[in-house]
Amino acid sequence: MSTTTLDHIDMMDVARRTGLERLDGGSQESALPIFVHGPTRQEFTLVPAGRFAMGLNAEELVSALREVHFDPDIDVWREQHRHHYESANPVHGVSVQAFLCGRSPLLGRTVSSVDRSLKWSPHETAEHHGPTVAAAMTAADAEKVLKALGWELISEAQWEYVARCGGTQRWAETRANIDLLQCDPRYSGAASTCTPWGIWGLGLGEWMADEWHESYATAPSDGSPWRSRQGPPSSIRGGGVLHAPWQDSNEAMSCHASRRGGTGAGRKVFTARPIIALPWLHSSLPHAEVASYVPFDEAIAKLESELRAKAAERRHSDEARRARYQRLLTELPASFQKGTVRSVGGDGVYVVRLAEANAILRLGRDDPRLVPGTSVTVRIVGSGGVPDAELVAIHE
Repeated sequence: MSTTTLDHIDMMDVARRTGLERLDGGSQESALPIFVHGPTRQEFTLVPAGRFAMGLNAEELVSALREVHFDPDIDVWREQHRHHYESANPVHGVSVQAFLCGRSPLLGRTVSSVDRSLKWSPHETAEHHGPTVAAAMTAADAEKVLKALGWELISEAQWEYVARCGGTQRWAETRANIDLLQCDPRYSGAASTCTPWGIWGLGLGEWMADEWHESYATAPSDGSPWRSRQGPPSSIRGGGVLHAPWQDSNEAMSCHASRRGGTGAGRKVFTARPIIALPWLHSSLPHAEVASYVPFDEAIAKLESELRAKAAERRHSDEARRARYQRLLTELPASFQKGTVRSVGGDGVYVVRLAEANAILRLGRDDPRLVPGTSVTVRIVGSGGVPDAELVAIHE
């Protein structure tokens, strides 16, 4: 996986050919050059050409499932992970040419500048002020807006390339960013809410230019949309915020850069990210090397065995704790126990460490004072995890 440099690109020429303005000082928010569409203030990042392995290989699958606390004994989650793994295979090398990528999905004001009658809504609970993303758009309406402005809809390959920052990242969004997007999905361009490439909002859920395909068999290797028929696109990427706060490992995996979805996924609160092709910058790029396909069951067999062993240990520990507590309730009351004074509280209250529990020893004003480390025999007069006790003897 590698990306080219942008040193050879004339940024003023890019601005002239695309009708955009170069944003000065953009380096504080992004490691890449930033341009802006004057009438709508929609921002774009110049993404360098490069090659990467598109999809989810076995090593990355295991690493991700470990991070999201996968439970192999819940069949429905296991089968969901199988489905998403298979839809992101076979992993294949893709060469992506340099292009301008929307730093955010289409903003509401961008949509309204084209056609105020188009239906969209602020994403989730965002208010109608500030640069709010236009969510809940149909794919057809999104393409209408893009066509009117001379822009295009991002392809699956381009989206994953951007989400991976050329191949250096595995997660499209961090948990912290998902929480921020869930609470207020208004675009600010701040570095704190963007990826290292200055891209924002990858967790909102976006229409892709591609048709939906169940796997990557015969997928293109040049980063272009995988689309063979007329009609609106039907593939979706991102969407981690649609599940937050997630309840299981399957929902958490919606933040992974490889995660794909077809029509009807999530809650249909989808956005659209614009791109601008730069055909005069196209060059010959080699394909990335990719890992061989490993069947899902084989890929996660070792992880499942490890996780089940840990779960068995936890169950055994829980059973031991329950058995111990039951003994404290049934066997400890009225028994004589030898222990050591552990700590001294106020008004003659002491904690005594016993063989299987601690006990609370309460002494009167006329009783002897004890110090930590004193060996005593007590009689248990209460029950529970920390029962009350009365003093029987003090041992020198």
